[in-house]
Amino acid sequence: MTHTLTTVSFHGTDLHTIEVHGECYIPLKPIVDDMGLDWNYQQDKLVDQHNEYRPKLIAVITGDGLLHKLLCIPLAKLNRWLFSINPDTVKEDLQKSILLYQEECYTTIYNHRLNYLQIQVREITAPPIPL
Repeated sequence: MTHTLTTVSFHGTDLHTIEVHGECYIPLKPIVDDMGLDWNYQQDKLVDQHNEYRPKLIAVITGDGLLHKLLCIPLAKLNRWLFSINPDTVKEDLQKSILLYQEECYTTIYNHRLNYLQIQVREITAPPIPL
């Protein structure tokens, strides 16, 4: 079975998501490359900690029309992986990129949670219905 990529632009970099049986996955190599990290090290980490990240090889047809197998993790695990990277332990020239990804992830989670809380508050503070 092959899957088609959906592309999202992130600060000038194309990031891809893939839906498999109702779950959204994200290939990590483009993110790792964009952040300037070592792909082999990150790949080993994903495989070694497979219970944490649930990596999966997913066959996709990319923009060039060719079939590729990409190492992906569930999108829900992306923040866990991003925050496993300590910017203080990498080369100084890579820190800005790592912090940018982490900040964007923080902001996305915050906005999602804030929206959820606003919905909950509206439901709780709705006026009573007269009987």
